[in-house]
Amino acid sequence: MMLEVNQENSLNQVAVRLIEEPPLYSDIPLKTPEDAIRVMGEWMKGLDREVVCVVNMQADLRPINMNIVSMGVLDQSMVHPREIYKSAILSNAHSMLMMHNHPSGSLEPSVEDIRITDRMEQVGMILGIPLTDHVIVGRGIEYYSFREKEILKMKEPVYAQDLDAINLQADAPKKSGNVKYDPQKKMDDLMASLEDGMKELFSSEKYAQYLKTMAKFHTYSLNNTILISMQRPEATLVTGYERWKSLGRQVKKGEKAIRIIAPAPVKEKRQQKKLDEENKPVLDENGDPEMEEVEVTVQKYKVTNVFDISQTEGDPIETLDAAELTASVENYAEFLQAVEKVAPVPIRFDELTGQTKGYFHTVKQEIVIQKGMAESQTLKTAIHETAHSLLHNKEEMAKQEDLKNRQTKEVEAESVAFVVCSAFGLDTSEYSFPYIAGWSSGKEMTELKASMDVIRKTSSNLIKSIEKEVQQLLTEKEKQKFLDAHANDTISFYVADDMDYPVSGDFWEYKTLEEAWEFYQNHLGDAVHGLRGIGFQLQDGSDYIGMEPVIKDGMVQIEEINHKPYYRNHPVVQKAISDLQDLMRMNQNRTKPDRALEKADTQIKPKGREQVL
Repeated sequence: MMLEVNQENSLNQVAVRLIEEPPLYSDIPLKTPEDAIRVMGEWMKGLDREVVCVVNMQADLRPINMNIVSMGVLDQSMVHPREIYKSAILSNAHSMLMMHNHPSGSLEPSVEDIRITDRMEQVGMILGIPLTDHVIVGRGIEYYSFREKEILKMKEPVYAQDLDAINLQADAPKKSGNVKYDPQKKMDDLMASLEDGMKELFSSEKYAQYLKTMAKFHTYSLNNTILISMQRPEATLVTGYERWKSLGRQVKKGEKAIRIIAPAPVKEKRQQKKLDEENKPVLDENGDPEMEEVEVTVQKYKVTNVFDISQTEGDPIETLDAAELTASVENYAEFLQAVEKVAPVPIRFDELTGQTKGYFHTVKQEIVIQKGMAESQTLKTAIHETAHSLLHNKEEMAKQEDLKNRQTKEVEAESVAFVVCSAFGLDTSEYSFPYIAGWSSGKEMTELKASMDVIRKTSSNLIKSIEKEVQQLLTEKEKQKFLDAHANDTISFYVADDMDYPVSGDFWEYKTLEEAWEFYQNHLGDAVHGLRGIGFQLQDGSDYIGMEPVIKDGMVQIEEINHKPYYRNHPVVQKAISDLQDLMRMNQNRTKPDRALEKADTQIKPKGREQVL
């Protein structure tokens, strides 16, 4: 754009027209910020308003051309990546350098400087036209380089390899901390890490020693396993009183026994037919079968008492000790709340005995978790028990032809916990692998392999549900934090003859939007250039203090304002927009609406300016 002045008349007339300008040529490769300053600095430092330009470059970093993408006012300029990269694509550029000036002389990057730099870097990686640097020019030869500050690191883009990793949600909320689903950790990789981790553990010396110890314990039938689970859901290692004594452990005083059904064979004498060597009945002299008395063993059953290891004390037992998880978790409260929301039964915390971390009670339909554990251990346990409540409740068990034994249930629940936690960046392998191995039937991983599809499906559903809940909670948390921080913010309004340069012409300030609106309605025809409008000034101590148009040249700027996340989330600004829309609706409902105001209400379309520097 270029301004030309015609001096033929006594009153100078200014015309604005589009002309071609020669591109910038230079033999100097722009390898450093100093190179860029030598080529562009002299021109930029003399500008009286913010100007954003890009230098499109060849593979050897020699400039192809320079393009001014935005010219603003004293302290800001609007810019959007699509405008910036338009000339780069048309120029067949290999890379680009972005520059803009600060007429104030300050080199400190604003919040929007940082945002557009990050956005440009991401867009450049996708387009294959990387942003080599963003240089802020001051009044002299001083500058600020994002590259020198090691903010831009020229990262390589990472692309999705399967459909599950693609997320086409528009304007998705940002995620943060450990509570963060990593789409690069694909389900296949998570399942493979589970299986590989188990194979490694099964081949260890620790597992060999564990097998020797487990050989000393009885394997209970399915019915007895159910009885144990009903009486003590958290039980892990069970045997009788005398066996615990032989292992050097004593049942604690006051512990209540777990009652199961044990075989109790008895010998009885019976009369039966006598058989010969050919297994034929022996007949007496009358031709009747001879009878004889024999002793037989009859299988009978009795109720017997057993105790879990948590009910005993004494010599240590060689088990596959699952290392207690001790790490803290960022956004722990939101993560736990999300798990509580997706769990089909209530979750409560209580003091549990022994080493019990938690359990799912099939009768009471609740999950109980040990109080006071570390955040990572609590989350892992909550997901483990949630998996039980989803997979092993009465309704699910009734659908299955073959009832799952306790081993399979525990392998499934802990495997799901490992996969889900891994997807969110929580490594539970030190706990999960020994736990799964302790319930597995051995190196063949029978339970694990048979349940892979169940584990995959359940984990995937839980990940999606938890991710959705976490992000909603984090968004609400950030929104409330923002509201609290801006509770005392104020806003004022103004009407100006020239909305591009408000203070250069007639200018009226008002405390309320209603006052500004009333003046605007009654004085629409008085503006010399027809650019009169309404704007606001936010007083909140942020970088956004300044004049912002809301009605300009008869067009409402609501979409432009809301394109800036800071304004879009600001309660004071949003209330002003809502109030303006109410005033416009009231005006529209009048019997004879003012023609110009009707135009302002109907021509709601953005000017295309989308980002502030």
